Amino acid sequence: IAALRAELDHMKDTVGNGDATAFVLASHGLHSRIAAISPSVILRSFYVTVLDVIESHLLASAPVGDELLPDDMQGRFERDAALVESIADRTVARPVS
Repeated sequence: IAALRAELDHMKDTVGNGDATAFVLASHGLHSRIAAISPSVILRSFYVTVLDVIESHLLASAPVGDELLPDDMQGRFERDAALVESIADRTVARPVS
């Protein structure tokens, strides 16, 4: 959970800086960590595959205009923060054996 929260801190920094490209990369890092801790082999594999497809698409796409707006980045950050807290709550409530 500490590693997920560290990824969130990095994402928050990119929101504050308004750096959309760094934000997308930080988001990818967070979701890669989430995928890595999934106890389900099938879900982990699916999650990693989807992340790889998204990453390859993002790397092949040219940015348009200002890319993400600060409000968009803040909203995505808040959703990811809520996801991490949900994972933390579940981990505390029922540890994986």
